[in-house]
Amino acid sequence: MNTVRYGGDLINKVVTSKEEILKACREIVSEEGISAISMRAVAQRCHIALGSLYYYFSGKDELILKTIESVWQDIFHMDAQGREVQDEPDLQSREVQDEPDLQSREVQDEPDLQSRGAQDEPDLKGRPCRQTMSFPETVKWIFESVRRGAEEYPNFFTTHSLSFADSGKSQAKNTMDAYLGHMKSGMAEALKSDKAVRKDVFSEAFPENEFLDFVLASIIVLLLQRKEDCRVLLQMVRKTIY
Repeated sequence: MNTVRYGGDLINKVVTSKEEILKACREIVSEEGISAISMRAVAQRCHIALGSLYYYFSGKDELILKTIESVWQDIFHMDAQGREVQDEPDLQSREVQDEPDLQSREVQDEPDLQSRGAQDEPDLKGRPCRQTMSFPETVKWIFESVRRGAEEYPNFFTTHSLSFADSGKSQAKNTMDAYLGHMKSGMAEALKSDKAVRKDVFSEAFPENEFLDFVLASIIVLLLQRKEDCRVLLQMVRKTIY
């Protein structure tokens, strides 16, 4: 028996890993939102003593920050270092239809894929087959990835969803900004690699960086409005850069 009763609660006698704790945190976020995260709530979910949780996290602020990071990693299927951990089979732009044997093997382990620039970048801009995706396809993939995450983690992307102590607010914003930065970096790389983009599209009056900021902000607005797709944004993008 791996649990004992202590003060009315069942306590897990088996040492819980940090990943198991973060998995429990993600479950709480999915069910109740990020504001439901607390040291006591997580300890109860994991069936561990409250004091045991302090072995992994210094307090509520750090626990919430790590939960935010874990949710983002889950949305983009990344590990703690920001590396891809599984392929997205539904990516329309992977262009592997002409390679029938790809379905029967682990793509990550194929050494010849390195020549396609797919595996050696750790963050979002290192997405598999990133160089084969056009800029609009990259925008669509980012939108759909985060939209699926928003469905799995209700209220995670709303303005009033975070309940931090004052000392943790700036750190939380920095964490969120870091992942938004990953999205922007991915779009910048795709824009640079898209050979169909007009050479004269950007200028001093229409800077590339501000265009990327506009597209990213538009994605966020569409997500906050709970839109099912971003087809209007994609049309605007195509008419602008092609």
